[in-house]
Amino acid sequence: MRKKRYRRLDGTTGSAAIEIAVASLLFVIFVILAFDMLVVVWGYSVVDSAARDAARAAASTSNAAAGLQAAQQAALAHRTDGYFVSQPKVAATATDFIYVTPATGSPYVAVTTRADVRLPVPIQFFGAQLKDGLLPYARTYTFPILGVPFVPDPGSGAAPPPVVAPPAP
Repeated sequence: MRKKRYRRLDGTTGSAAIEIAVASLLFVIFVILAFDMLVVVWGYSVVDSAARDAARAAASTSNAAAGLQAAQQAALAHRTDGYFVSQPKVAATATDFIYVTPATGSPYVAVTTRADVRLPVPIQFFGAQLKDGLLPYARTYTFPILGVPFVPDPGSGAAPPPVVAPPAP
């Protein structure tokens, strides 16, 4: 007895192989995007927690020099792999470390930590490229300096406006 072979007349021969190939390609692209996003979120969370801890450490000191040293040590406590996410740093510049003890108002410290994130698979959209393949991150936290009393302005009774650092280039 012979088996009958049926021919498809609708032209769908091999369409399953094409669907699997396209689905596999899309799956690989989505996995790469997910891995890039994982590294980006990891870098942001490291910079964010380093800035928060650095500002807390600087706020617990009694002068600007000790505050800067405490902020830098607190930022160094957040270890990274050094390749995908660089070590968060607090620079001794007027934009990254602000220690304000005004005659009137509330004393505070503002600390900015910076780190670079390298994407595992940099994807270029519409010709846009990352400089050196690195994505720079910066995060600023402001904390009141502990142990220093608030002194209101004698004229209005209100606190003076805070000193805000311009963004670094």
